[in-house]
Amino acid sequence: MSNLKKSSIFPFFAKENLNVAIPSTVESLIFSALAIIINSLLVMVSGTKAVAVYTASMMIVELATPPLIGIGTAVLTVAGVAYGARNIQNLKITYSYSIRLSFLLSIIIGAIIVIFSNQIASIFSSHLAPQIASSITLLSLYVLTMPLGIMSAMVFRGVGKGVYSLIITLLRLLFLETILAYIFGILLGWGVKGIYIGIVLGGSIGGMIGYAWTKLFIRRFEKITTDFL
Repeated sequence: MSNLKKSSIFPFFAKENLNVAIPSTVESLIFSALAIIINSLLVMVSGTKAVAVYTASMMIVELATPPLIGIGTAVLTVAGVAYGARNIQNLKITYSYSIRLSFLLSIIIGAIIVIFSNQIASIFSSHLAPQIASSITLLSLYVLTMPLGIMSAMVFRGVGKGVYSLIITLLRLLFLETILAYIFGILLGWGVKGIYIGIVLGGSIGGMIGYAWTKLFIRRFEKITTDFL
Protein backbone atom coordinates (compact mmCIF):
# COMPACT_ATOMS: atom_id res chain seq x y z
CA MET A 1 0.00 0.00 0.00
CA SER A 2 2.88 2.35 0.81
CA ASN A 3 4.40 1.73 -2.62
CA LEU A 4 1.07 2.57 -4.21
CA LYS A 5 0.86 5.86 -2.35
CA LYS A 6 4.33 6.81 -3.49
CA SER A 7 3.58 6.15 -7.12
CA SER A 8 2.47 8.95 -9.39
CA ILE A 9 -0.66 6.99 -10.33
CA PHE A 10 -2.26 7.07 -6.88
CA PRO A 11 -2.82 10.88 -6.71
CA PHE A 12 -4.32 10.80 -10.20
CA PHE A 13 -6.87 8.09 -9.40
CA ALA A 14 -7.65 9.64 -6.03
CA LYS A 15 -8.38 12.95 -7.74
CA GLU A 16 -10.52 11.31 -10.41
CA ASN A 17 -12.54 9.42 -7.79
CA LEU A 18 -13.12 12.58 -5.77
CA ASN A 19 -14.17 14.44 -8.93
CA VAL A 20 -17.15 12.08 -9.14
CA ALA A 21 -17.77 11.20 -5.48
CA ILE A 22 -17.91 14.73 -4.04
CA PRO A 23 -20.33 16.15 -6.65
CA SER A 24 -22.56 13.06 -6.24
CA THR A 25 -22.71 13.68 -2.49
CA VAL A 26 -23.54 17.34 -3.01
CA GLU A 27 -26.32 16.38 -5.44
CA SER A 28 -28.02 14.43 -2.64
CA LEU A 29 -27.99 17.58 -0.51
CA ILE A 30 -29.49 19.55 -3.40
CA PHE A 31 -32.50 17.20 -3.51
CA SER A 32 -33.07 17.78 0.20
CA ALA A 33 -32.73 21.54 -0.23
CA LEU A 34 -35.24 21.49 -3.10
CA ALA A 35 -37.80 19.65 -0.96
CA ILE A 36 -37.43 22.20 1.85
CA ILE A 37 -37.82 25.17 -0.51
CA ILE A 38 -40.84 23.76 -2.38
CA ASN A 39 -42.55 22.80 0.90
CA SER A 40 -41.98 26.32 2.20
CA LEU A 41 -43.54 27.82 -0.94
CA LEU A 42 -46.55 25.49 -0.64
CA VAL A 43 -47.09 26.49 3.00
CA MET A 44 -46.97 30.15 1.96
CA VAL A 45 -49.71 29.79 -0.65
CA SER A 46 -51.96 27.07 0.75
CA GLY A 47 -50.88 25.75 4.14
CA THR A 48 -49.66 22.39 5.37
CA LYS A 49 -52.34 20.38 3.56
CA ALA A 50 -50.73 21.37 0.25
CA VAL A 51 -47.44 19.93 1.51
CA ALA A 52 -49.13 16.60 2.29
CA VAL A 53 -50.72 16.50 -1.17
CA TYR A 54 -47.44 17.41 -2.89
CA THR A 55 -45.42 14.88 -0.90
CA ALA A 56 -47.83 12.04 -1.70
CA SER A 57 -48.02 13.08 -5.37
CA MET A 58 -44.25 13.24 -5.82
CA MET A 59 -43.83 9.85 -4.15
CA ILE A 60 -46.09 8.44 -6.85
CA VAL A 61 -44.47 10.39 -9.70
CA GLU A 62 -40.98 9.37 -8.60
CA LEU A 63 -41.87 5.72 -9.13
CA ALA A 64 -40.53 6.46 -12.60
CA THR A 65 -37.07 7.18 -11.18
CA PRO A 66 -35.72 3.62 -10.48
CA PRO A 67 -35.93 2.38 -14.11
CA LEU A 68 -34.36 5.63 -15.34
CA ILE A 69 -31.58 5.36 -12.77
CA GLY A 70 -31.05 1.77 -13.94
CA ILE A 71 -30.60 2.94 -17.52
CA GLY A 72 -28.41 5.79 -16.30
CA THR A 73 -26.13 3.41 -14.40
CA ALA A 74 -25.60 1.42 -17.58
CA VAL A 75 -24.90 4.67 -19.46
CA LEU A 76 -22.36 5.70 -16.81
CA THR A 77 -20.42 2.47 -17.27
CA VAL A 78 -20.53 2.32 -21.08
CA ALA A 79 -19.77 6.04 -21.44
CA GLY A 80 -16.73 5.65 -19.19
CA VAL A 81 -15.40 2.73 -21.25
CA ALA A 82 -16.06 4.53 -24.56
CA TYR A 83 -14.43 7.73 -23.31
CA GLY A 84 -11.36 5.87 -22.06
CA ALA A 85 -11.03 4.00 -25.35
CA ARG A 86 -11.63 7.21 -27.34
CA ASN A 87 -14.52 5.44 -29.06
CA ILE A 88 -16.66 8.42 -29.97
CA GLN A 89 -19.17 6.32 -31.92
CA ASN A 90 -20.04 4.17 -28.91
CA LEU A 91 -20.36 7.27 -26.73
CA LYS A 92 -22.76 8.93 -29.19
CA ILE A 93 -24.84 5.77 -29.66
CA THR A 94 -25.01 5.12 -25.91
CA TYR A 95 -26.25 8.63 -25.13
CA SER A 96 -28.73 8.75 -28.01
CA TYR A 97 -30.16 5.29 -27.29
CA SER A 98 -30.47 5.98 -23.55
CA ILE A 99 -32.43 9.17 -24.24
CA ARG A 100 -34.87 7.39 -26.56
CA LEU A 101 -35.34 4.40 -24.24
CA SER A 102 -35.79 6.53 -21.12
CA PHE A 103 -38.28 8.79 -22.89
CA LEU A 104 -40.29 5.75 -23.98
CA LEU A 105 -40.35 4.43 -20.41
CA SER A 106 -41.27 7.88 -19.07
CA ILE A 107 -44.22 8.16 -21.45
CA ILE A 108 -45.50 4.70 -20.51
CA ILE A 109 -45.09 5.26 -16.77
CA GLY A 110 -46.56 8.78 -16.98
CA ALA A 111 -49.59 7.49 -18.89
CA ILE A 112 -50.18 4.74 -16.32
CA ILE A 113 -49.95 7.26 -13.48
CA VAL A 114 -52.50 9.56 -15.14
CA ILE A 115 -54.92 6.79 -16.12
CA PHE A 116 -54.96 5.27 -12.64
CA SER A 117 -54.48 8.53 -10.71
CA ASN A 118 -57.72 8.20 -8.73
CA GLN A 119 -57.04 4.61 -7.70
CA ILE A 120 -53.42 5.36 -6.79
CA ALA A 121 -54.38 8.48 -4.83
CA SER A 122 -56.94 6.59 -2.76
CA ILE A 123 -54.18 4.28 -1.50
CA PHE A 124 -52.41 7.19 0.18
CA SER A 125 -55.35 9.06 1.63
CA SER A 126 -59.13 8.82 1.37
CA HIS A 127 -59.97 12.44 2.25
CA LEU A 128 -57.11 13.93 0.19
CA ALA A 129 -57.56 11.56 -2.76
CA PRO A 130 -59.22 14.12 -5.11
CA GLN A 131 -56.45 16.69 -4.52
CA ILE A 132 -53.72 14.08 -4.89
CA ALA A 133 -55.25 12.75 -8.11
CA SER A 134 -55.42 16.29 -9.51
CA SER A 135 -51.81 16.96 -8.53
CA ILE A 136 -50.64 13.67 -10.04
CA THR A 137 -52.21 14.59 -13.38
CA LEU A 138 -50.13 17.78 -13.58
CA LEU A 139 -46.96 16.51 -11.92
CA SER A 140 -46.91 13.42 -14.16
CA LEU A 141 -45.49 15.76 -16.81
CA TYR A 142 -42.44 16.00 -14.58
CA VAL A 143 -41.66 12.38 -15.49
CA LEU A 144 -40.99 13.53 -19.07
CA THR A 145 -38.39 16.05 -17.85
CA MET A 146 -36.28 13.39 -16.12
CA PRO A 147 -34.58 11.56 -19.03
CA LEU A 148 -32.56 14.49 -20.42
CA GLY A 149 -31.27 15.58 -17.02
CA ILE A 150 -30.52 12.10 -15.66
CA MET A 151 -28.83 10.74 -18.81
CA SER A 152 -26.75 13.88 -19.32
CA ALA A 153 -25.58 13.80 -15.72
CA MET A 154 -24.72 10.10 -15.98
CA VAL A 155 -22.64 10.64 -19.12
CA PHE A 156 -20.62 13.34 -17.37
CA ARG A 157 -20.11 11.11 -14.34
CA GLY A 158 -19.00 8.27 -16.59
CA VAL A 159 -16.34 10.39 -18.29
CA GLY A 160 -15.09 11.70 -14.95
CA LYS A 161 -16.72 15.14 -15.20
CA GLY A 162 -18.63 14.97 -11.93
CA VAL A 163 -18.56 18.74 -11.56
CA TYR A 164 -20.44 19.10 -14.86
CA SER A 165 -23.06 16.66 -13.56
CA LEU A 166 -23.35 18.70 -10.37
CA ILE A 167 -23.81 21.94 -12.32
CA ILE A 168 -26.66 20.39 -14.36
CA THR A 169 -28.39 19.20 -11.19
CA LEU A 170 -27.80 22.51 -9.44
CA LEU A 171 -29.13 24.50 -12.39
CA ARG A 172 -32.15 22.24 -12.95
CA LEU A 173 -33.29 21.73 -9.36
CA LEU A 174 -32.02 24.48 -7.12
CA PHE A 175 -32.22 27.36 -9.56
CA LEU A 176 -34.70 26.83 -12.40
CA GLU A 177 -37.31 24.76 -10.55
CA THR A 178 -37.31 26.83 -7.36
CA ILE A 179 -37.11 30.21 -9.11
CA LEU A 180 -39.87 29.38 -11.61
CA ALA A 181 -42.00 27.85 -8.83
CA TYR A 182 -41.63 31.11 -6.89
CA ILE A 183 -42.43 33.26 -9.95
CA PHE A 184 -45.54 31.31 -10.99
CA GLY A 185 -46.76 30.41 -7.52
CA ILE A 186 -45.99 33.57 -5.53
CA LEU A 187 -45.26 36.54 -7.81
CA LEU A 188 -47.95 35.75 -10.39
CA GLY A 189 -50.33 34.52 -7.71
CA TRP A 190 -51.13 31.20 -9.36
CA GLY A 191 -50.86 29.36 -6.05
CA VAL A 192 -50.21 25.64 -5.83
CA LYS A 193 -50.82 25.07 -9.53
CA GLY A 194 -48.26 27.77 -10.34
CA ILE A 195 -45.68 26.05 -8.16
CA TYR A 196 -46.32 22.77 -9.95
CA ILE A 197 -46.00 24.49 -13.34
CA GLY A 198 -42.72 26.05 -12.22
CA ILE A 199 -41.36 22.66 -11.17
CA VAL A 200 -42.28 21.01 -14.47
CA LEU A 201 -41.08 23.94 -16.59
CA GLY A 202 -37.85 24.28 -14.63
CA GLY A 203 -37.14 20.57 -15.01
CA SER A 204 -37.80 20.80 -18.77
CA ILE A 205 -35.53 23.78 -19.34
CA GLY A 206 -32.80 22.33 -17.13
CA GLY A 207 -32.99 19.02 -18.97
CA MET A 208 -32.69 20.72 -22.36
CA ILE A 209 -29.67 22.70 -21.18
CA GLY A 210 -28.08 19.48 -19.93
CA TYR A 211 -28.80 17.78 -23.26
CA ALA A 212 -27.31 20.66 -25.27
CA TRP A 213 -24.22 20.74 -23.04
CA THR A 214 -23.68 16.98 -23.36
CA LYS A 215 -24.03 17.09 -27.15
CA LEU A 216 -21.53 19.96 -27.27
CA PHE A 217 -19.12 18.01 -25.05
CA ILE A 218 -19.39 14.94 -27.29
CA ARG A 219 -18.78 17.04 -30.43
CA ARG A 220 -15.70 18.63 -28.88
CA PHE A 221 -14.45 15.23 -27.77
CA GLU A 222 -14.97 13.95 -31.32
CA LYS A 223 -12.94 16.84 -32.74
CA ILE A 224 -10.12 16.30 -30.23
CA THR A 225 -10.10 12.55 -30.97
CA THR A 226 -10.05 13.15 -34.73
CA ASP A 227 -7.19 15.63 -34.48
CA PHE A 228 -5.29 13.26 -32.20
CA LEU A 229 -5.64 10.40 -34.65
